[in-house]
Amino acid sequence: MRSSISFFGIACLGFSIQMSAAPSANLPFDGVAPGHSVTNAVIIRATNNVAGLQCDVLFDSSRLICTNHPELVSGPAGVVVDGAPMEPGRYRLLAYSPTGVALTNDVLCDLVFNATANAANGQAPLRSSTVIFGDTGATAIATGIVNPGLILVGDAFGFVPGGGRAQFRAVAGSNYVIQASADLNKWTSLATNAATEELVWTMDTNAPALAYRFYRTMVVP
Repeated sequence: MRSSISFFGIACLGFSIQMSAAPSANLPFDGVAPGHSVTNAVIIRATNNVAGLQCDVLFDSSRLICTNHPELVSGPAGVVVDGAPMEPGRYRLLAYSPTGVALTNDVLCDLVFNATANAANGQAPLRSSTVIFGDTGATAIATGIVNPGLILVGDAFGFVPGGGRAQFRAVAGSNYVIQASADLNKWTSLATNAATEELVWTMDTNAPALAYRFYRTMVVP
């Protein structure tokens, strides 16, 4: 079994953790095989006096579905996390402290994304809309932002924190070597990994510095 993907015109996707005093939340970066699900963390930063957050998470409904109730991961006692699909491709997330206690700078909650069975290979960006942060005095914070994320579906490549992620559909439990090349002639092995959830992937830390890159994967004993 052998397959390959390529990409051209490498550019940063603009993901960064905000270092200013403005509160922010980070949507996840991850990958999933068609017909499977992936659990992703929503991280909140620079909360200080933030006691509530509401935002709509936007995504490609032809590739992803998000209907599960979000699960609280960390925060002060009594924090409420809720959510519901508003329409295909739009999921509204709500987190708040009924007592007005500030949220914790950490993983706030987990969202579960399901890839449709016939999802096309490629990138499924996560974006935000209708973002509202509220402080401990129940006043809206106008400067809060939610940084975008990215879910890779099937055979795909994307820039994520730390470099480039190359992934392929695979047979769960089988071992695969993932290789990279600049000219389709000389190939360098990046990693040998076992496939899980019908997916195998690796990080390529050199990808952001290259003009272009090709990838392939092969089953190994």
